[in-house]
Amino acid sequence: MLQIGSRIINILTPIASATDNSFNVKMPLTASANAIWNQAYHWSQGQNKWVPVTLVGTLYPGAQLNAAGQGYLTNIAATSLTVPKTDALGGSIYVVTWDYTYQNSTWAGPKSSTCTNAQGCWRVEAVPVM
Repeated sequence: MLQIGSRIINILTPIASATDNSFNVKMPLTASANAIWNQAYHWSQGQNKWVPVTLVGTLYPGAQLNAAGQGYLTNIAATSLTVPKTDALGGSIYVVTWDYTYQNSTWAGPKSSTCTNAQGCWRVEAVPVM
């Protein structure tokens, strides 16, 4: 688990095979946000791009998924990933997520990674390749 300020991503101990790392990602809300965007990403060094990952959880009250299946979750968002070891960059697999706050009938997006402002934050976790 990484915790800097109120930025938290829980990564359960990765399970390694000869070619893959499997792990669970669990995203609790931070003090500065009340929703988590259900579209996360992990970096693929092999593809040289961020690969989308769908988080599952409870929809934010009154929120709906868009046509692409994306939307705001509340409480905890989670998923299980199996990532090829060739996707690691510098010995780690990186996962990034975004927190939002619903304010004045609109969604306020992340302004930084500090999670200390009133508009959410982005969070990054480095999962070591085993």
